[in-house]
Amino acid sequence: MKAKLTRIMALTMAVVMCLGMSVCAADSPSGSTVFRVRGVARALDANGQDVTSKISLVDTDDSSIPEEYQAPAAEIRTEDGLKNAMGSDWNANMIVTDVKYTKAEGDVEFPVTMTVNMPGVTEGSKVYVLCWNGSAWEKLAVTVGNGTVTFTINSASLLAFVVDKTTLSTTTVSPKTSASSSTAIALMGIVAVVALCGLKKKSVLR
Repeated sequence: MKAKLTRIMALTMAVVMCLGMSVCAADSPSGSTVFRVRGVARALDANGQDVTSKISLVDTDDSSIPEEYQAPAAEIRTEDGLKNAMGSDWNANMIVTDVKYTKAEGDVEFPVTMTVNMPGVTEGSKVYVLCWNGSAWEKLAVTVGNGTVTFTINSASLLAFVVDKTTLSTTTVSPKTSASSSTAIALMGIVAVVALCGLKKKSVLR
């Protein structure tokens, strides 16, 4: 009886600990893929025209991206490349969360002011948007909101999104994962209680 009870408790604790670790891992700022840009929320061209449907951000491995952007896209993802691009603004907590190519289709008059969706950032987050000008990275002026970043570009170009990971909000990341994991932990606790009650009942009947 005691041996069986001990085994059940040990198994329950192991499962709960594993689920708890998975929740922490999902919310960790070190996982830059969590904070990737999730598309264009709004874009206005030089004439104030809404060109959201004409502007897109594509991954650097897309075949439509000019070959000339491949080298700088790869370099900015390295520590030395990021240091050189950030200059005096660099610190050890900075990570490149995404590198995108801005693609414009149809009648678009630059400059274009665009707002992109970026989970995990808040008004207090340190976010930098770098634009490749053909020979070097330039820092753009940005406005950071809750889950959004707004900036202006003068042409279709390569963009690198850089953040100080210590200023990111993990509470806004992966809510579905956190909720489901919490539910699973609660269910495991209930199962453990039911099992213990069953064992105690059998013991009393004997």
